[in-house]
Amino acid sequence: MAAEDSFDLSDIHPGKREESRRNFANWDNSESKVIDHLELKQMYEENYSDPNGHQQSVLKDVESYMTNESASLKASKGPKGIGSVDQISNEDLILAATLVHDARAGITMEFRTETKYVRSYNLYKIQVLRSALFLTIFINLSLALFEKPAVPGLELPIWLTLIDMSSFTIQIMLQYNLNPVRWSRLLRPLFILNFPDGKEIRRAWRNIRRTVKEILHALFLLVFTILLFALVAFKIFQTRDDIVYPDGRPYFKEYAESFWDLYVLLTASNNPDIMMPAFDKSSWFSILFAVYIIICLYLLLNIFLAVTYNSYRENMRLDILQSVKDNRCKLQQAFDVLKVNRDGQDMVTYQTWCKLIRLAEPQMTTAQIDLFMLVLDDDKSGHISKKEFMNVANLLNVPLKQVEERMIWMERKFPTMYYSSPIEILQNMIKSRYLEYTLNLIIVTHIILIALDIKQADWIFLGIFTLEIALKIFLQGPVAYFEGFVHIFDCLITVLSLAGHIWNEIQMDKKSPEENSAITFILMLRIFRIFKLLLHFKSFDLIFKTASNVFVSIVTYCAILFIIFYMYAILGMELFGNCIRYYGYNTSDPDKLFCGNPALNGSAFYALRYCKNNFNDIFSSFVILAALTVVNNWHVIAEGFVLVTSKAARLYFISFHVVTVVLVLNIITAFILDMFIMELYIQKAGKLDSVVEAKIKELGLGVEENTGMEISSPLSQRECNALHSLQGSGTLNRLKNERISAQSKKKQNITLRRSRRQNTRTSVHLPTLSRYDGTRFVLREKGFIKVEAMLQKLFETEDSAEISVHVS
Repeated sequence: MAAEDSFDLSDIHPGKREESRRNFANWDNSESKVIDHLELKQMYEENYSDPNGHQQSVLKDVESYMTNESASLKASKGPKGIGSVDQISNEDLILAATLVHDARAGITMEFRTETKYVRSYNLYKIQVLRSALFLTIFINLSLALFEKPAVPGLELPIWLTLIDMSSFTIQIMLQYNLNPVRWSRLLRPLFILNFPDGKEIRRAWRNIRRTVKEILHALFLLVFTILLFALVAFKIFQTRDDIVYPDGRPYFKEYAESFWDLYVLLTASNNPDIMMPAFDKSSWFSILFAVYIIICLYLLLNIFLAVTYNSYRENMRLDILQSVKDNRCKLQQAFDVLKVNRDGQDMVTYQTWCKLIRLAEPQMTTAQIDLFMLVLDDDKSGHISKKEFMNVANLLNVPLKQVEERMIWMERKFPTMYYSSPIEILQNMIKSRYLEYTLNLIIVTHIILIALDIKQADWIFLGIFTLEIALKIFLQGPVAYFEGFVHIFDCLITVLSLAGHIWNEIQMDKKSPEENSAITFILMLRIFRIFKLLLHFKSFDLIFKTASNVFVSIVTYCAILFIIFYMYAILGMELFGNCIRYYGYNTSDPDKLFCGNPALNGSAFYALRYCKNNFNDIFSSFVILAALTVVNNWHVIAEGFVLVTSKAARLYFISFHVVTVVLVLNIITAFILDMFIMELYIQKAGKLDSVVEAKIKELGLGVEENTGMEISSPLSQRECNALHSLQGSGTLNRLKNERISAQSKKKQNITLRRSRRQNTRTSVHLPTLSRYDGTRFVLREKGFIKVEAMLQKLFETEDSAEISVHVS
């Protein structure tokens, strides 16, 4: 082009220049959208002025540039067929796999997406470092056992403190008369909230914290009403010198004491003790206490509990909703990293899907990866759309195993021996209902002999139970055997009983009373085998299965209670440590009388022999806090510490009661009831097939968990009964033998068919699962539901438009 025909940005009209930039910015290379030449010409004519008459020349240059760019872009996107992933690097795959793994595990931690940061983040999540963090938290919490005041018998010897002796000596020299309060120990249990695997604990703690801020008005109403009734009682009995407590204490003569007595009455711990002195003088005084109990205990306290739980439930619902949104956001990021575009549609190809899952879930087999691809690909297009990709996290949480994964070592390595006649006889015997009935009869007989204190046959019963467990582990494999809670429970009882019997025989008459009590306790665990018999009743079995699914939620809230107990235990040791001591009750030493504190002389605390209820070490602190949680006589314990300190100690006990009993325990009770009722309904309604199980049955790849029979469609109740009746019969083992006899040909068939598929594949790579490949998946009778999935199930009926997830 001649010099006079050159094009300069100064030739563009200033008002059109910015608009033209915005218009050209609409051309998105990442989506392979190439603007048609006519559209380009129209855009140019609308946005550019031509003061020098060079419009045609410039247009030719721009058109030539766009044509070259279009060709280059098409070449960079690979061949025309679906499945080109040349643009996706290994770093992109690692990033996407990390995002998918976090979405599946519900991890919401944000991280930078540069390669070095992604690798560091994955290093942070490895099991070794997580175990090290868990060990550090455990050691940190365990320091309370050895620190002053230490648990008796666990005091550390002086030589173990040599590491920090120098700093300790300097501290003593500079602050010899200082007795500091170690308040930082209160914060130790909060490390549990930051543990990577403590997601459910963090959620519960976070929502309880939010709930506290939202229920202050209801708490204020309750306390204000108690204050009003305390004022009424104070004014009524202030001048009645003829009314006193049986121990001589004044009766409602001080306003603060009146509030304390009525607060204790709210817990029903001092009822009717608090009313009787007035009731003895006039029956009309009972009306005051009756009205107080009706209004405060039965009305306002229940309203407070309802407001508390409703607020907590709403916070939990919003938290679950946010969790779902966060997971989808991570999946959206992963999809944006992996997507390719063809004909204006974003997609993840089969080839990319395989690479992604092998990085995100390395333990998955090729058959499982193909199965999940088939489940996600609803329209059978051969790729995963954005909408389909949003279900990846929920899909990966579905428990799925192939038959080969459940085969024990002997079955894989020596199938002929495993399915030989002697082993077949053992299998038939172990699975026989007659043997099951016989073992149940043996359990009942053993419990009767234990109750009658007949010990001669203990070793015989122990041998029978040990042989039963050994045979089942040998025939089923340790992994399959210990999947059931009943088997774990049975094995634990048998092992403890065996250890107790051996220890009893070794020690004989050398045992101390404490050792004898411990051995007796261990041996008495044998009677709990009776619960195995209850599982044969449908109603009990339903309750046990429901409770097992809710058990994880119970553990979560037990962790919350542990955090609260630990913090109050440390605080109690700092406030009340060594104020009350236990020296026994038959001593004549004046310094050891009345729990070592004369202030307790004549108190109900000493009269009830509560001296061992103290805060002198962490174990004793946990015991006394557990007693306060039960509420019975908690005011007697509180009054004991009031006598040895001051009335301000009541604030400690009131705050513990409000936080633990009124707030946390009632939230836990109501929430577990909600989940239990929901799970009970699911169990009664029967197991609904997940999308994965439905696809397995559609493809004819399902195998029933207990019998090993193939399932290709839902079974009726009659068919299920017939299927279970095969257990223990020769029919089932003949079918297994037929499967094993074909096992030698399996690898050749798989290799041959995969080779044929490779030869017939086009550029469109699709997963192909066939029942003739020998691939089979185990379908469980009752699937275990994760806590988050249960919470989503609990709230999805209330907000189905916002929470749309698969619960399997």
